[in-house]
Amino acid sequence: MPGRDAGSDLIFLISQPRAGSTLLQHVLGSHSEVHTLPEPWILLHPLYALRAAGVRAEFDADLAREALLEFLQRSGADESLYLEQVRRTTRTLYDAALAGTGKTRFLDKTPRYFHVLPELRTLFPEAKVVFLLRNPLAVLTSIFDLWDRRGGNLIELFATDARHDLTTAPVRIAEAMRTVFPDAPSVRYEDLVTDPEPEVRGLCERLDLDFEPGMLDYGDKLRFGGKAFGDDKSIGNHDRPVHRHRAPWTGRP
Repeated sequence: MPGRDAGSDLIFLISQPRAGSTLLQHVLGSHSEVHTLPEPWILLHPLYALRAAGVRAEFDADLAREALLEFLQRSGADESLYLEQVRRTTRTLYDAALAGTGKTRFLDKTPRYFHVLPELRTLFPEAKVVFLLRNPLAVLTSIFDLWDRRGGNLIELFATDARHDLTTAPVRIAEAMRTVFPDAPSVRYEDLVTDPEPEVRGLCERLDLDFEPGMLDYGDKLRFGGKAFGDDKSIGNHDRPVHRHRAPWTGRP
């Protein structure tokens, strides 16, 4: 399973939600060879079908998992065959996204893939993975700010999946960087917005892309429209990385 079947043309951008991934997506997506779309989330549903926990549905998710495993067993198959079909289906969807764009690489920016990083490596062993890291206080401040703007009760925030964004994500990302993707490049948000060119140059080198200065001036190159997946407040306010949101909890740039 070499080459494109193994994900050689794919880039996965992994971070905590509210860590600045939309900014880095816009920078990388402005490259002449990279196509990207709003957060796909397409791997979470089929992979969680094998999970014994963490699934909510109107049907009995535990019973559904047991039924799937029994079906595979009675069919003379196993989980590896199921995962292979997930890979094939997802590959078809990525191909559809790339079709007609003239681009050679697809960037999937779905921060909550932090839940499925080992499976991601199994499905697409030749894909490039980029980790974006940000000061946890900045992430917390950004989550509070977004929740407040949407009219949510901050006391109820930790009853939502945001608790995983704040507490589960850093642990799983750190573990994956150490054991699953030890050679994957990582970028600190604070470095990206302070001095973007050397950070993006280095990242392009690790991704086997030629650095293009125009990447830093993403401007109107990516305007997804429709439902906002990502930063629905400030990404459209700037044409290039700025350090204004580097340390929001301090009230200073």
